[in-house]
Amino acid sequence: MDPRLDEWWRGVWHTMNKADISRLYPLEEQIQKREGWYHYRAPGGQSGPDVELQIRSFLNDFLYGCYSYFRTIFIVGHGKWAILFWRLMTEASIEEAAERLKNNPFGNCSITIFDGSIREIPTQ
Repeated sequence: MDPRLDEWWRGVWHTMNKADISRLYPLEEQIQKREGWYHYRAPGGQSGPDVELQIRSFLNDFLYGCYSYFRTIFIVGHGKWAILFWRLMTEASIEEAAERLKNNPFGNCSITIFDGSIREIPTQ
């Protein structure tokens, strides 16, 4: 497994619910609202640009490594990672990624095929 495919790490917030975050980290919650979902980095966590750097590094190895030989790759990742992957591959804006995350996120255990456009095959 390649660690660059790991879920977007939310640091101290990663396993906390909204009530605990509000109670224990009210100032951080205000900073997150100000900075936005993409730019905010929780203590010990990652921001959207951090994850995109990992994706770009992975793609660089992929494009200059195994893709030139195999021409096909199967990537397993998590939903928010997939949103940022989609954003990079389609050159979508941060706002478009936020809209996709809110209204049309990648489903849990879904399969997505990239062939110039990304389409999702629902799984049951």
